[in-house]
Amino acid sequence: NSKFLGPEGANLFKTWIRDQVDKNVPYNEFVYKILTATGSNKENPAASYYKILRTPEDLVENTTHLFLATRFNCNKCHDHPFEKWNVDNYYQTAAFFSQIGLERDEENAADKDIGGSAVENKQPLYEIISDVDEGEVTNIVTGVSADPTYPYSASVNLVKWTGKAEKPEDEPSRRERLAAWIVAADNQFFAKSYANRIWGYLTGTGIIEPIDDIRAGNPPTNPVLLKYLTDTFVDSGFDVRALMREICNSRTYQLSIETNPFNEDDGINYSHGKARRLPAEVLYDAVHVVTGSVPNFPGAKPGIRASQLADVALDTKSGFLANLGRPTRESACECDRTNDVQLSSVMSLLSGPAIAEAVGDRNNAIARLVQNESDDAKLIEKIYLRVLNRNPQATEVALVQNNWQQIEQDHQSLLKQLAEMESDWVYRKSVLETRRYEEITRAQDEIDAYMPEYQEQLAAARKARKQRIKETEEALASYEKGHLPDHIKSAVQSVTVDRFWTQWNTLHPAKAEAARQVEVKLNEDGSIIASGDFGNSVEYTLTIPLKNQTLTGLMLEALTDDALPGFGPGIRESGGFVISEIQGSFSKVENPKPKQIQKLAFSDAEADYTAEGYDVKAIFNGKTERNDKAWSTAGQGHRPHWVRLKLEEALKVDEAGGYLELTVICRYSDGDWPIGKFRMLATDSSDPLNLGLPTAVAGILGKAPVDRSWEEQAAIGEWIKYQDPEYLEKRYESVVAKRPLPPDEKMEALKAALAKVEQPVPDDPVLVQLRKDVQYSSQQAANSRLTAAQDLAWALINNSAFIFNH
Repeated sequence: NSKFLGPEGANLFKTWIRDQVDKNVPYNEFVYKILTATGSNKENPAASYYKILRTPEDLVENTTHLFLATRFNCNKCHDHPFEKWNVDNYYQTAAFFSQIGLERDEENAADKDIGGSAVENKQPLYEIISDVDEGEVTNIVTGVSADPTYPYSASVNLVKWTGKAEKPEDEPSRRERLAAWIVAADNQFFAKSYANRIWGYLTGTGIIEPIDDIRAGNPPTNPVLLKYLTDTFVDSGFDVRALMREICNSRTYQLSIETNPFNEDDGINYSHGKARRLPAEVLYDAVHVVTGSVPNFPGAKPGIRASQLADVALDTKSGFLANLGRPTRESACECDRTNDVQLSSVMSLLSGPAIAEAVGDRNNAIARLVQNESDDAKLIEKIYLRVLNRNPQATEVALVQNNWQQIEQDHQSLLKQLAEMESDWVYRKSVLETRRYEEITRAQDEIDAYMPEYQEQLAAARKARKQRIKETEEALASYEKGHLPDHIKSAVQSVTVDRFWTQWNTLHPAKAEAARQVEVKLNEDGSIIASGDFGNSVEYTLTIPLKNQTLTGLMLEALTDDALPGFGPGIRESGGFVISEIQGSFSKVENPKPKQIQKLAFSDAEADYTAEGYDVKAIFNGKTERNDKAWSTAGQGHRPHWVRLKLEEALKVDEAGGYLELTVICRYSDGDWPIGKFRMLATDSSDPLNLGLPTAVAGILGKAPVDRSWEEQAAIGEWIKYQDPEYLEKRYESVVAKRPLPPDEKMEALKAALAKVEQPVPDDPVLVQLRKDVQYSSQQAANSRLTAAQDLAWALINNSAFIFNH
């Protein structure tokens, strides 16, 4: 499944499995190779097992289910109520998988990843699997780490499999110990489960059903037979082909599906064969074999069969294989494949494009038969032989020939039906057009009647808006003139000496990007402002060139802006926002490979304000889930805010320079509260959590007041003004007052009603379809013999004699 392995990895894993089957590798050896696989899953595709199943819990549940037909998921949280398995068995077995290492294969997948979404992290295309010395599994019931212990006894021959003795100086890995136990000849579930599976695959019914559910409460229907098959399998050296030969040479396997009054209701004693619908892949391939059409899956080479597809993501455009029950390959459960005849599968056969395209291909074998065989009876016979592998009966040939003669009559009947409906539609359409013009007049009259009232209300609303704009602008101007100078003076005087110790330099991104449909604009002051469809997750990525700098801390400054929907810093009307994570990395090249990236680690964080119930220190905890409550400014929108992050180790950038990449993630509550405008700053101070001062501001305030130029005084005033909550609130009120008037709901509804009735009268859908039918029928009538042959092939393909095995 490319969801877990990528198309390349899925193909490698399938090819490896096919090669093992082709070489008839003993089943115990095959399983041991998978369970103990190490190295890159490109070089050793068997290791893909651990790339798909990445936790001890997933591994223990899948492994016991797949190789032992035993379901351990029921005893994860409590002892199994009806079986012998308990919670200790679960975690003690899972402990064998607790010391597995996965790391990127830098040689084969340095910058190639798969997956990645708002809820799942992307993974390297290829990974190196290894055994490590660390890692334990904790029993969630007892809270104690579980020791790796076999859930039941079996003869474990570690020397045979590993060449190692179980000694402290040469101890096999946990996986090697578990694998040797699983494949042991006397493991009471291993050989038995596979013998039962093969019997079930070949006969249609397992001796134990479901075939992957061996338990005391689900005993075999024929214990003696199951023991015989198990012993035969073990004695053959786990030779799968020998087991299949034993079954296929048996009288039971070779029985017909025909029944008699004495065995027609038997479903467990194998007194007759069982008719089974062909699996999805086999059915698709069979259709293309009998029609002679070339399979063509989007994304695969033309001609590749469905049974050869390595990736479950590959299917026909109509999803034929999925509709017919091909497994999703996301579970070890046999229930993942369905061979039932359900509505979706019936419709895929009867009316689906996959079958229609195969049968209707003008270059297929059916078309060549029509061209080369002039005798209708012989043509019918050859189609029967091709599809059902038998000669037709005389009655069947007569029935088909009679049906073929109806093609021209059916075509003429369609032509007559179309002519009658076209004539009738002329009259009905004129009636509908008359009604349409009446409705247009009525809708326009309603608009005209409402127009005086609407214009009066609009004039009043415009007047009120104008007055609000005047009042808010006057209030803002009055504040700027009467109160702001004193506030600026007081703010300058309140700046303490310690703030000069930490000075912040604005970082100017060379590139800023955002995920999804969000547009990001870079401003000259280093800030970025976002707009567009924010969806359910917003992730900003800034690429910032650095040179000859030392960074001990970073600061994100959230900013207000008249252009933001809610004035900012957040995009919502309240102006609040939530940032769930900030991540940073450094590299010396612009487009680095993974091994060239130095990840930045933060040790502490501090904000000017964090809403109750949130923890700003969670902003660098590595968790990107939607429920991670990191930095929130709820309740204090429409004003700037700051969060400062201390680097665990100073980042020193030399003359050669490099690139700082910062990622700001807003994923809380499905990304409902993203930030809309911010800029990043950096400091080399030994106290990067200090609020400090921007370097330019510190330079101005460091001068005596008399030495400051008019421009410098104005710059200080602007800096303080855009931090003053009272000024910003009045500015916000002014921005709101200038917003366009909302449309009048009643007038909009009346206009919508008029636009709806103004739409031209559409042709009768039945007539439109009939026109298409006649066009298609005309094409078929031009080559009625090919049409007839295709109809016969289609009918035989949809016959139970073709769909089911015998």
